[in-house]
Amino acid sequence: MKAVRKDAVYGILDQGLISLSNLGIGFLLIKLTNKESYGMYGVGFSVILLCVGVINSLITTQMAVFSPEKPDKKIYCLSMFFAQCIILSFIWLVFAILISALHCANFVNADIFIYSLIVSVSVLTATFHEFVRRYFYVALKPVRVLQIDIINSVVIFLALFFAIYLKISLSHRTAIGIYGCGAFVAGLAGLMLAGLIKKIKLIDIFSSISECWQHSQWAIGGTIVSWMQTQGYVAMLSIFASAAAIAEANAARLFLAPVGFVSTGLVMVFMPRLAILRKEGESLALIHMAQKMLMFIIGVIFIVSMLTFIVKDYVISFAFPKEYHNVGELVILWAIVFFAQAVRNNAAILLQIYKKFKVVTIYNFLTAIFTIFMTVIFVKIRGVEGSILAIALGELVLAFFLWRAFHYYSLEK
Repeated sequence: MKAVRKDAVYGILDQGLISLSNLGIGFLLIKLTNKESYGMYGVGFSVILLCVGVINSLITTQMAVFSPEKPDKKIYCLSMFFAQCIILSFIWLVFAILISALHCANFVNADIFIYSLIVSVSVLTATFHEFVRRYFYVALKPVRVLQIDIINSVVIFLALFFAIYLKISLSHRTAIGIYGCGAFVAGLAGLMLAGLIKKIKLIDIFSSISECWQHSQWAIGGTIVSWMQTQGYVAMLSIFASAAAIAEANAARLFLAPVGFVSTGLVMVFMPRLAILRKEGESLALIHMAQKMLMFIIGVIFIVSMLTFIVKDYVISFAFPKEYHNVGELVILWAIVFFAQAVRNNAAILLQIYKKFKVVTIYNFLTAIFTIFMTVIFVKIRGVEGSILAIALGELVLAFFLWRAFHYYSLEK
């Protein structure tokens, strides 16, 4: 148990570093650029989150769930890495040809063309970085994750420092580019630390991806519709409002960043251990561990929300330009969203550990439709506030259905 607690601390510290890097980029964009540029950064970052989530569903989540059953975990993880490289290389090549053709045909202007290419390359580096991180979590070595993410943060902050020192114009394009560079350097360092690269048979690669496809096809669907539910506000605000509205929503979300890194850090550390407990038939211990994780995250959400509510006006007046001074009222709405997401994520993880990816996807799909529908209505009525309220409502509904599904399955067992 002492080792688990130590690893949990590593996981939280690691996510803290990642959040600090993202916060650094976000605050500099808020300070040094206009709302439209920060809003475009939000769009690009949202696309990266979607792509990383899809690849996680296809590769790394399956790796965490199936690896306890494998006699040679390292060879299995290596086969999944090469599978990811093959899939992403093909997709990127198709995308690059398509966006180039659209640009040549004058359907896409130069700015969007360049930004799209930068985002697409950053997707490749971000998924590379994420795979290495998840490999170390599967190997129960979160301290290695912390080490490579220290490198990631150093690269990002050095790049930001030199960009400002050399008076390079900071924009959504340079911000996403810096994010991608940090991910690549950290991923490369992690790959060398892992000693993962060695000869492997092509049949092993296709065998691994074929085995997990039965479950990952549902997991991918769940990731996409979950992204629609949690990031759909970006699309709805860009359609019915503006990039400036996206900037306001994302600026308010920055206040709750500590909640995100604690939650994600614990999930990364505990998910491989939950999979091991499932393999060993320790269902009660598995559920007990998941419940303790949930209670801790809810406690963090409460503490951070209260502290944020106390200091938000001071922080906004001190650190934000005047055009962001009305974001304070959005912070509490985001706190409700994070609370609902914590409850939802806990149930979803338990269902995934038991390989019930189809159940998660079906409920995700139904509530995503509901959330997008409510977002359209609420945005027209309440603008930015309405978009966040719609997310909170959708997350609460999804949490209810996922927990009901898990209890039904656990009774069945």
